[in-house]
Amino acid sequence: MEAHNPERGMFGYPRLLSLVTDHSAGAEGLTAYVMEALARFAGKGTEQEDDITLVALERSRSGPQLEP
Repeated sequence: MEAHNPERGMFGYPRLLSLVTDHSAGAEGLTAYVMEALARFAGKGTEQEDDITLVALERSRSGPQLEP
């Protein structure tokens, strides 16, 4: 969320939320989609300032149902 572009703008939560909302190819495809968007945002030759951790969870509709 704290990645910057060359103009020092931040990637931010609103951008991530938009990417997640617009994507529908499952968790595995989502991580690649977000990483590609981050690379485009940061631009070529931009030094990574911090670590990147990205976790995507996918809910299985065929799993066991829990009783309330």
